[in-house]
Amino acid sequence: MTLDQMRKAYGEEYPAAVICKGIRLPLTRERRFSRDYHSDAHKLTSIVSRFMDESVSISAVELAEEWHSWAEEDRRDFCQNCCWLASI
Repeated sequence: MTLDQMRKAYGEEYPAAVICKGIRLPLTRERRFSRDYHSDAHKLTSIVSRFMDESVSISAVELAEEWHSWAEEDRRDFCQNCCWLASI
C-alpha cells in the first residue's frame, strides 16, 4: 500500500500513530518488520506489518543468509508479518 493508502486506513498521523476503533494509538515500538501501537488508557494494541507499507523489504537470498544469525524475537517478527509479502 502507498503512504496515502496507509493514511486513509490508519489516520493522517501514520506511521507516528494509528486510529483503531476510533482511538488514537501512538507508536510504542518499531521492530524490523512491524510497528506496535498502544494506548494504556484504552488497553488497546495494534500491530502493523512494515511489509504492508513497503518500508521494509527482504530478498529470499537475504533471508536465507541472515536467518541463522537472527534472534528468536526477530524470527517471530518476520513470521508474524510475512503474510503481507503476498500483497506486494
